[in-house]
Amino acid sequence: MSLRVLLTSILTFIAFLPLHAENSSPHWVELEHCILSKSDYSDGDSFHVSCAGKNYHFRLYFVDCPETDTRIPERNAMQAHVFGIAAKEIIAAGEKAHAFTRQFLSDGFKILTKWEDARGDSKQQRFYAIVLVKNKNLATELVRHGLARVYGKPTDFPDSARCWEYRRELKQLEKQARSQSLGAFSH
Repeated sequence: MSLRVLLTSILTFIAFLPLHAENSSPHWVELEHCILSKSDYSDGDSFHVSCAGKNYHFRLYFVDCPETDTRIPERNAMQAHVFGIAAKEIIAAGEKAHAFTRQFLSDGFKILTKWEDARGDSKQQRFYAIVLVKNKNLATELVRHGLARVYGKPTDFPDSARCWEYRRELKQLEKQARSQSLGAFSH
């Protein structure tokens, strides 16, 4: 490989590294005693949260659940293809993921966030987060049950830089869910 090709590859990689939002923090913030808020829109990987008297909109790092509506038909078709189901079944799979998340978070939970902008269609700003219930990670459990795929923004963990190790773990869980026809892979 020529030096020019190598430099071009490195510069291209650097150019696509995620930029932090203006109000994002490189440090983790822990929000305890959180509960799900009532909202017009939520799904398996994105939801509104009430914590310490404030309302937030969070999206999970690392994973993508099937959609719960048909606002973006191209996205529904792409997800149906990835999960190996018919496009008309993606909403039902999304509803299963949504119900799982609601049940999993029903008794309160902890949020870990760096306030990184997760964009979205909501009028309220949305941030990426890791969500824990008694040290169980929601993203891990969604993938384990076949209700999410490994896709989306990765991050290092608060206790150590273990992003790629965690992604490998998730990929293995996704492979198992797919081979066992769990969740969205069951159709």
